[in-house]
Amino acid sequence: MQISSQEDDVWIADRNFCTLNFLSGIVARKGYFIIREHQCFLWYDASEFRHIGSVEGGTVFEQTVKVSDDEGYLSNIHFSRTNYCSREILAE
Repeated sequence: MQISSQEDDVWIADRNFCTLNFLSGIVARKGYFIIREHQCFLWYDASEFRHIGSVEGGTVFEQTVKVSDDEGYLSNIHFSRTNYCSREILAE
């Protein structure tokens, strides 16, 4: 898939676009993305989740991860992975 992306573009997409080739293309063009993680997307912990802020109804955490391509080789790109926890989940 060839993308038309320019510097500082922000892509917002669902998990079907969560592939290393697609995301690497955005990064190579100095763009940004907010994409729901696909179940098959391979990543490796690079840090613990850390609290980055609170929003209405919950708390947001961030984690830096390394990713892998289809052959299992690590990419030199690090991604920020975020996690939202609602107040109800945190209370449990």
